[in-house]
Amino acid sequence: MTKDRNGTERVDRRRTRASAVVLCAGSLTLLLAGCGTSSASSTTSTTTHPAAAVPDNTACALISASDVRASVGTQVKTPTWVVRGTETTCTYRASTPAKSIIIHYNTAWSNQDFSSDQSSLASKGQHITNITGLGDMAFSATTTTGGYTVNTVVAVKGALGVLITGTAPLAKEENLTDLIITKVVAGGSTTTTSVP
Repeated sequence: MTKDRNGTERVDRRRTRASAVVLCAGSLTLLLAGCGTSSASSTTSTTTHPAAAVPDNTACALISASDVRASVGTQVKTPTWVVRGTETTCTYRASTPAKSIIIHYNTAWSNQDFSSDQSSLASKGQHITNITGLGDMAFSATTTTGGYTVNTVVAVKGALGVLITGTAPLAKEENLTDLIITKVVAGGSTTTTSVP
């Protein structure tokens, strides 16, 4: 939080968004350890919702557990979701925590944000590879933790940023990302990241 010249507190969106990218990648690490997702301290308003409460107009309703299962080949539950302003994080838990999938949406991502995310993940020792033909621009980040290879795919289409983290093969995560982008384009702007 910063204060403007009138003393009103404002959220530094770049710091919050970059923290969310690292949080998503780090959350799977915690799941791999069997600890569940972390609840990072944040200065923005955060609301966590149980799986049974996914409204039709939210980002987490965009991709069902059966969509995830068909794309990555892992049985997952209906997602739990967290909303932070323009960002929504959906966690699709598997019975084996290491096979869980985390999808993070941001409806206000920019080219600068994309570059910052790439640099942030690279600085944490992740192997970065640019991906062509997925959204307007995309890259993958790969690391090994707890004996598992964790893949992250980040793609931008217009102002929508999508980040998927999991231990599924990279090609399957790319296919899931493509499915998300296709559904967003087909659905126009009817899906939001705000709480109804």
